[in-house]
Order: sequence, then C-alpha cells, then structure tokens
Amino acid sequence: GGDDTAYLASTVAAHIGSGLRVVHVPKTIDNDLPLPEGQPTFGFHTAVEVGVGILRSLQEDSQTAPRFFIVEAMGRQAGHLALALGKAAGAHLTVIPEDWKGRTVTFKEVCDLVWGTVIKRTVLGKPYGMIVLAEGIVESMPESALEELTGGRTVDRDPHGHIRLDDFEFTRYVRDEMRRRAEEASLSGVLRFTDKKVGYELRCADPVAFDIMYTRDLGYGAV
Repeated sequence: GGDDTAYLASTVAAHIGSGLRVVHVPKTIDNDLPLPEGQPTFGFHTAVEVGVGILRSLQEDSQTAPRFFIVEAMGRQAGHLALALGKAAGAHLTVIPEDWKGRTVTFKEVCDLVWGTVIKRTVLGKPYGMIVLAEGIVESMPESALEELTGGRTVDRDPHGHIRLDDFEFTRYVRDEMRRRAEEASLSGVLRFTDKKVGYELRCADPVAFDIMYTRDLGYGAV
C-alpha cells in the first residue's frame, strides 16, 4: 500500500512486537514513499505508461475540436505522477504542489498560471492545449479557501484526516474560473474548457513489464 498503509503496518508491528512479522511493500502510483534514490513505488511506471496514452489522445482531440483540457492527476503528497504525465504527454503546463515549496497556495495563484498559459497560446493562434494539475495542490490550500469554492460546505475527509480528493472537483472549479475570465475578456466565443480527472483508470491497468518484475522480486523478498 501507500503512505497510510505503510504507517498502519509500522504501527501494528510496533504494538505486536516479535509475535507477528509484518511486511509492507511500496505500492502506490503516486511514487511518494521515502525509498532509496532512484527506486520507485510499484504501479508508478504502469500509471505513467497508461496515463500518457490517455493524455496524448486528449492532446489530439484538443486540436481537432479546439479547447483546453484541464486534467487532474492523482498525487496527494507529491506531484511525481502529474509531472511525469505532463512531461511525457507534452502538456503545455503542469502544476504540482512542490512549485510553492511548502507554503500555502491560493486558488487565484493556480488559476493565474493556467490563464497565463491560455492567453499565451491564444495570442500565438493556438486556442487549444492541455494543462495538468496535481490533485495534491488542494491539500496546500487553506480550509477557508476550499469552503469558499464549495459554497460554504465543509470539505469531506477520510478516517486519516485527508481531504477526499476524489469527491472534491478541483479541476471543475478551475474550469469554471477559466470560463468566467474568458467571458470577462470577451473571449468566450473563442476559448473552450473541459475538465478531466485521470486516476482510477491508472490504478487498475495491467502492469507493464517493469512492475511485473519488480513485484515478483518484492514478493520473493517478503516470503
């Protein structure tokens, strides 16, 4: 499992002691566990491979029916997956939590980055493109800002205290703000925006060769 599962495994091991052997293997497409340098979590390579195929299709569609796709990629604690998808698929902008180096992020800052990319491409005669946002940006925003986006509703959290990011429509809020700015700039007839979450499709995909070999080694080591 990922970070929560790793924490639970270590807690169980600490409480039980030598009475039970607890083995945890690093499974998360987010690639956000503190492993040795250059060692990924298993599932990450598969997620990138499958995700790039999806994003490249969106990239092609953005040109045939001109629009900007605003894509949300998984990654609560780190932007590794979003960054890899953006780089490999040729996204015109990729935004990850690490861009702010640990400080609080405002919704306006995120939207300013997106809008800047939109305007630059439009001026170049290319009113289309793809923007990738890491879902973890939401975790870097203050609670008051999140409630403002949801119309005052309390943001749902899981038993670990994390925001339920799959239920928080972050890219939809960004999309709506882009539409508002386009209308304000008298560009609503030129600019179109579509939001898209890319997540669960990547977690259930058949593994690539790297992950198959990797997990066989992990399984052998665990036994």
